Amino acid sequence: MCIYKPSLDCIQVKIFIILIFFSISLVFCGCVEQGQYRSPYSNLPEPTKNIIVTTGDLSKPYNILGEIECNNDVDSEKATFNLCRKIAFAKYGNQVDALINMQYTVDATTVVVIPMFYLFTNPQRKGIGKGIAVHFK
Repeated sequence: MCIYKPSLDCIQVKIFIILIFFSISLVFCGCVEQGQYRSPYSNLPEPTKNIIVTTGDLSKPYNILGEIECNNDVDSEKATFNLCRKIAFAKYGNQVDALINMQYTVDATTVVVIPMFYLFTNPQRKGIGKGIAVHFK
């Protein structure tokens, strides 16, 4: 093609290839705009009552409604437990009075991003909350 003797055709082909890669790069960069990501929990209603969240048990008698688990994109116990409150309220409505035996863990995963010519890892930490939703007798 144009290995030994650069000609006008060879230069045009190289410019064309560079423009294609540049265009593809712009397409990939345009897809990752800040603010485009919406959490699957963003449409949950705010609880209309106070829901107690505790890492232990309660001495007050209660009925178990079910288990609650949530994954939060934020590495914060408080934010994760607040998200669990919203999930419990969306699932059980006004029946839920408390979340007991709540556990908080952090899941550190590594995401591999492969742009055009290089590779890097992006650690993302997620808060995970687990507990039991209960209704007071």
